[in-house]
Amino acid sequence: MPLALWLASSRISSGDIHTSSSDKSQGLKRDLATEVTWTTVTIANVYVYVDDNGVPYETKTIGQVSTVDTTVTASTFTTSTTVQATPSPERSSKTADVTPSVSAIAHNAPNPAVTEPAVSISSSVSSSSPASSQISTPVTSSASSSLVALPAPSSSAASSAALSSKVPEASSASTAPQQSASPEPRPQTSANDAWPIGVTYDPYTSNGCRSDQDVAQDFDKMKQFGVIRIYGSGCNMIPLAVKNAKRLNLKVLAGIWLTTRGSSDDIDQYIQTLFQAVRDNGGSWDIIAGVSVENERVNDKDETASAVVDAVNRARSGLRKSGFNGPVAAVETVPAILGNPAVCQASDVVMANIHPFFDTHANAESAGQFVKDQVSQIKNQCGGKRVIVTESGWPTAGDSHDNAVPSPANQKTAIDSLNAAFSGDLFFFNAFDDAWKSDFQGSYNAETHWGILH
Repeated sequence: MPLALWLASSRISSGDIHTSSSDKSQGLKRDLATEVTWTTVTIANVYVYVDDNGVPYETKTIGQVSTVDTTVTASTFTTSTTVQATPSPERSSKTADVTPSVSAIAHNAPNPAVTEPAVSISSSVSSSSPASSQISTPVTSSASSSLVALPAPSSSAASSAALSSKVPEASSASTAPQQSASPEPRPQTSANDAWPIGVTYDPYTSNGCRSDQDVAQDFDKMKQFGVIRIYGSGCNMIPLAVKNAKRLNLKVLAGIWLTTRGSSDDIDQYIQTLFQAVRDNGGSWDIIAGVSVENERVNDKDETASAVVDAVNRARSGLRKSGFNGPVAAVETVPAILGNPAVCQASDVVMANIHPFFDTHANAESAGQFVKDQVSQIKNQCGGKRVIVTESGWPTAGDSHDNAVPSPANQKTAIDSLNAAFSGDLFFFNAFDDAWKSDFQGSYNAETHWGILH
């Protein structure tokens, strides 16, 4: 990306006021001595880097302070001045409990080692159901990979909203991300930034984690998609996803898994791991399309909206300091977004899981229009922000309900409908069936049957 460079020489003046008194008691009148000191510092060679739109994203100062001029004014005395000591306000800093848990619903991607999974169903109507912690046996589906026929993305097609930047070279894997004095710019969110059609992926099996070789083979099967969404750091997913995405010229929507009900990602450690993975694979943050923070935790009543807002802000701050300037956002269901506008306000873009299958009125043929209508509702609620559908699809098996009938044929129909309605900014759920999950009544026994590739 072409960069503009500004060169400036700055003079920065600051004033310090020092007070002294013979009486240190609170709220008493006494003589007050005031001394005003002005310090002028001259700094040379300030480089400000900006993007194509003139938005600064990095500032560097070359050289040392050249001069320091100090002027001290005469001291003045004021008699009988009342000084009331006022305590500094406590700063409330609530940090979300960041530990990915098992969720028994198809659109949550947890750690299969954790028990007592949290459950939610993503739809136009908020709902939840109890889940079993048992791991189901593998289920074979007759659906084939031909259900989604998308061309392999080119480097230009798989565009990212992230500003182009490089991860600084480090001497060891434990080196922390370098701090940046630049502000935390919000990324551009126009329609031109739309990502290509993507797919969601998790690396779990009935027995634990997929091998590195299995993950590489899975990515080969997913290479027709431009972006791969991952949910957390389990099973060494971050370095594996970045490595294979780099190999296939794909991008990654990285995900920080947060929950109060089980194992969760630590935000700071996650950022360090992501930083290291990017550095080990060429050093460009362009491979990371965006970062999602949590997945339906507000919908599941696992986190409060304020805790999610805090987590998004904390993650964004750490990612900006690490050099990543792409979108950072929470992922929620439509009801949770409409009911908690602070979540979409805190996010750079709005990320929503929208599943027509769980709605009482939608069917496979209307899946695309249903999701478009939901996106319109979100945009109206969130001030016209860009909306990315982070999950949508249709199961191949399970129980029918209302107008929704799960089957391989209806999955193909729903996917065709979604492809007709969206050319980008949508992720199909899920790349493969999740045999490690458990079917249950609340998911219409379709929990393990959402895979679109085999």
